[in-house]
Amino acid sequence: MEKDNKLVPWTKNTKEVRILLENNGFKPLAFFQGRKFLKPMITTWANKDKTWVKNEYSTFDLPKNITGLSFKMLDAEEFMLEIKK
Repeated sequence: MEKDNKLVPWTKNTKEVRILLENNGFKPLAFFQGRKFLKPMITTWANKDKTWVKNEYSTFDLPKNITGLSFKMLDAEEFMLEIKK
């Protein structure tokens, strides 16, 4: 089984989280705001060298099997700590 820290973090799509993301340089994708949950986009997650200018996130509705996502939903502070790693 994969370790949880190798999986993509996710949280609820709340105004608080979107403000935290924008304040930390993430570009909002307004046309996806109607979805319930939020995660960093794959391109952002893969940007370990921080060579790309814009960070982005995407939103989604929880599928029946959440392959690739961390096992538990994070609160806003935990989410921000994870995506800053």
